[in-house]
Amino acid sequence: MTVSSISSTAHSRHSELWSCILDEGALATEPVLSGLAVRYAFMETPELPLRAVFELDLLGTTPESIPECIAWHSLRLGPSCYSGGKQSYSRPIPIVKDRPGGQNTNKHLQADPILNVLDIVKPGVLTGDEVRKLFLYAQEKGFAIPAVNCTSSSTINAVLEAARDQKTPIIIQVSQGGSAFYAGKGLPNGNQEASILGAVAAAKHVREVAKAYGVPVVMHSDHCAKKLLPWMDGMIEADEAYFKEHGVPLFSSHMIDLSEETNEVNIGTTRKYFERLAKVNCFLEMEIGITGGEEDGVNNEDVDASKLYTTPEDVYQVYKSLSEVGPNFSIAAAFGNVHGVYKPGNVVLRPGLLKTYQDYVVEKENITNNKKPVFLVFHGGSGSTHEEIIEAVSYGVVKMNVDTDTQWAYLCGVRDFVQEKAGYLEAQVGNPEGQDKPNKKYYDPRVWVRCGEKTMSKRVSEANTSLGNVNTL
Repeated sequence: MTVSSISSTAHSRHSELWSCILDEGALATEPVLSGLAVRYAFMETPELPLRAVFELDLLGTTPESIPECIAWHSLRLGPSCYSGGKQSYSRPIPIVKDRPGGQNTNKHLQADPILNVLDIVKPGVLTGDEVRKLFLYAQEKGFAIPAVNCTSSSTINAVLEAARDQKTPIIIQVSQGGSAFYAGKGLPNGNQEASILGAVAAAKHVREVAKAYGVPVVMHSDHCAKKLLPWMDGMIEADEAYFKEHGVPLFSSHMIDLSEETNEVNIGTTRKYFERLAKVNCFLEMEIGITGGEEDGVNNEDVDASKLYTTPEDVYQVYKSLSEVGPNFSIAAAFGNVHGVYKPGNVVLRPGLLKTYQDYVVEKENITNNKKPVFLVFHGGSGSTHEEIIEAVSYGVVKMNVDTDTQWAYLCGVRDFVQEKAGYLEAQVGNPEGQDKPNKKYYDPRVWVRCGEKTMSKRVSEANTSLGNVNTL
């Protein structure tokens, strides 16, 4: 018995399952079985009893002919894993129940437990559907994934190195300004051409090297305000071209941030972009409510404090509209977040608001099988306390942005090297060891840049640890 795909009867993103992948296995060597030794492992919870739909390939056997000795067990399953047009049958997942004896026609039944991320997604850059699966798994397991802003191949490699060493999935993201820097500050950018080029170059770099590091990567573009929409348009055009050739988008996901606009403009425009992205299986992140502080030229330092806290009604308005398009989206709701670095306590974060967002959606949609239907994103994570981070993750945060801290960490590695080796960096020749001694091995960029990579990688590892994202592969 094999399950070649998983599907659902309803187009709803309330929940999803990856628990059992049935395939031919060790039991095939036994001609007669007294029971079905099906191995099974999943994050089972009593409040998640949603009936599942599976596509069965059992030599023409329908579910009705599967032995009654199998106990059918309801687990969490969600939408948009369609069967590709093949016949699907509605029944929940089987678990072991001893058979009293006799010939078992389903000898090849074995279920491999989902124990970690690589059981559901592959190493390399993920598609929109795969991002959704990853985020659902993160919610079930109670961890989140750091999203690290990168501005060069060096910073990208530092992030990938941390993910590899800790055996974790990771999110690499580029901002509009960071993308322009990636392409080269000497290029004109009046029409966002350098930002488009740099973002595409970064995505292609990640696609080339991510598999070598053996980790799943969400390749993401960060905040895109209304004035930067030509940048978004250019990246989506690159996605569409890549999809036409390869069947997948170039990026995993994009973020549109129209939080400074009215809700009507924000949600309406976001939905139009989501409709376009859904066609190429690309994930979308949006922001409702304003993140304070300043980042990449967007300054909200003087914003009214009340706007730093999104209402449950706002979150539900987004959820309802985007759910009509598809399930592959997340919401960056404001709960007092501020971009940039600050001392813990100087900003009043209210992680408890995240629970109210989830509860409100559950109530309005009458969801009975999932207490965290919304993928939430934590912006302005630098400087947050460990307790705030843990609480936020417990309410369904799956992604936390990290930028300021990793910028500082990269500098620290370079700074410390320059200070320690100052006597070797004053001239190409001549150092404390002698006036004729060459200094190339000290001023070679591969040496001091590598120092920055190491300290940045260490800071990414700390973020992983704070978010519970360690040894998740």
